[in-house]
Amino acid sequence: MAINLTKGQRVELDANLSHLTVEMGWKVNPNANPPFDLDASTFLLGESGQIENEYDFVFYGSPNTIEVEGARRPCSVDQSVIGSVDDLGDDDNDNGEGNEEISVDLTKTADRVKEILFTVSIYWEKKDLVSSTNAKRAKYAFGQVRNAYIQIRNSDTGVVICRYDLDEDFSTEKGVEFGRLYRYKGEWKFQAVGEGHRDGLEPICMKYASIRLEKSGDQHRINLEKGGGARSGEIMINLDWSDKSGRGKVVDLDLGCFYELRDGRKSLIDGLQFSHGRGGNRHQVTRQGCYDQAPYIWHQGDDRGDGASSGETIFVNPQGVNEIRRMTIYTFIFEGAAKWSETNAVVRVKVPGQEDVIVEMGEQASNKRMCVIAELYFGGDDSITVKKCVTFHDRHSECDGPYGWGFKYQSGSKD
Repeated sequence: MAINLTKGQRVELDANLSHLTVEMGWKVNPNANPPFDLDASTFLLGESGQIENEYDFVFYGSPNTIEVEGARRPCSVDQSVIGSVDDLGDDDNDNGEGNEEISVDLTKTADRVKEILFTVSIYWEKKDLVSSTNAKRAKYAFGQVRNAYIQIRNSDTGVVICRYDLDEDFSTEKGVEFGRLYRYKGEWKFQAVGEGHRDGLEPICMKYASIRLEKSGDQHRINLEKGGGARSGEIMINLDWSDKSGRGKVVDLDLGCFYELRDGRKSLIDGLQFSHGRGGNRHQVTRQGCYDQAPYIWHQGDDRGDGASSGETIFVNPQGVNEIRRMTIYTFIFEGAAKWSETNAVVRVKVPGQEDVIVEMGEQASNKRMCVIAELYFGGDDSITVKKCVTFHDRHSECDGPYGWGFKYQSGSKD
């Protein structure tokens, strides 16, 4: 007899059970206009709670596939998880269940995989936002979905082991974590999760599918052609931070970059460079950069922190990446905290259709006011390699030698 679970409950799986079918179902509003679709995605997580290989994010459209009964289906690197075939469609009549099925073979699951997370999100595209007929689709949430459930079946016998009916109110969420399989002391268990995400699949990916560069010198190569989304979006380099001092003191970190183009042109972009009216919008060529033409790099602007949470972003136009040779990403403390240990500085490189690349400064004891966090190398072949640095300096000119900028400097102020 199947075990019915409520949110948060767990059940231990029989030690001899290895072949599972994870079935997730729902009923969509048949009167929705325009109609919409839901997609199931799976994350195979390591000890850190993150995917450790880009293809351990199993989703419809993944380039990592396997042929099953004449159809190509997305799969994990170890082929222990085989995703559903999306073109089966959503079952909108009231007589059937089983919208998407995911096959799991625990005998093939790599030792590094500690958890397998199952999610569902409402599918929409950015072009829907400007469509006269499909604009409403981008606003749909699980309020348009009913009778959502996840159940685990023994693939060999067809017997349902456990089931979780999501009866929580997800009326404003576009993505939901349904459940997870996880290892505990060598045994597999299943937990009913039921955690919603207002913005759909993207925040789930940010939570689980980020690439973290742990040590100075660590690198990650991004292929802009993978997934097909990079050319239609914009590349973002974001610095986020907060004040850990507990003294209520305003923290003002500035994000900046050095860039060098393939034709030899190079410059610095940060709040000091485009202060005193020397900046402009993304369409103008100013000391703030330019998005539409060379250098194809534009700083969004100076954001003086409020002591709680702040951020600055540099945008890179993917249409111009093959004209860029390299970038050095740095930050400096303009005022406020005197030590990096009093901030939570994190740089995130975001490329559409890719896992975010995260560089965390971590606990640092330096009292120097400038830090080079990362270098980006543009291969000229639609690739970007991100390298973690985390080196400390007193001023811009001290970075010049180690990183080969080749500038002359004079004192400046944002005021």
